[in-house]
Amino acid sequence: MDRETFARFYRETASALRAYLRLRCRNTALADDLLQEAYLRMLRRELPDLDAGPLRAYLYKSAQSALADHYRALRRETQWKAEHTSQSAADSAELGNVSALDGRPALDPLELPPDMQRIFDTLKAKQKTLLWLAYVEGFKHQEIAEVIGVSTSSVRVLLSRARADLAAKLGDRDRARCTARKEAK
Repeated sequence: MDRETFARFYRETASALRAYLRLRCRNTALADDLLQEAYLRMLRRELPDLDAGPLRAYLYKSAQSALADHYRALRRETQWKAEHTSQSAADSAELGNVSALDGRPALDPLELPPDMQRIFDTLKAKQKTLLWLAYVEGFKHQEIAEVIGVSTSSVRVLLSRARADLAAKLGDRDRARCTARKEAK
């Protein structure tokens, strides 16, 4: 991939991939690191000339792998520290807390509003990935299947379940709001 092609591809994909990574890890600095790692992994591979769709799918798969690698390394580090130091239980819990917000204001237009973010956080990781790739990125089912490593028919089923879970959680939120309004009257 030549420099100009990469620059165009980066401009077209970086903002959405960064928003996806921030949604998954809830940490801006970590999302930025993972973003760069995903592009680096893509550039290191000598990929055949791919169209934008398969290349985007490969990029998301690389980002997902980088995220998984980060959490595995963090888990190993935390386990090692717990075994080799005399930290208190509170310190150990703090080391494992990687999902806290970093306190910076939300500037990305692809970020979710706080109440929606809380609901989205209650979904399973695979459901978050499915919903993001399908409805934010507009990936086709076959592209999603490549990213998460399942069959195309499984994507349909998993996506349907993810939508149903999200709808149920949104319904619960709306019912709670209605109850709160009635009690306030």
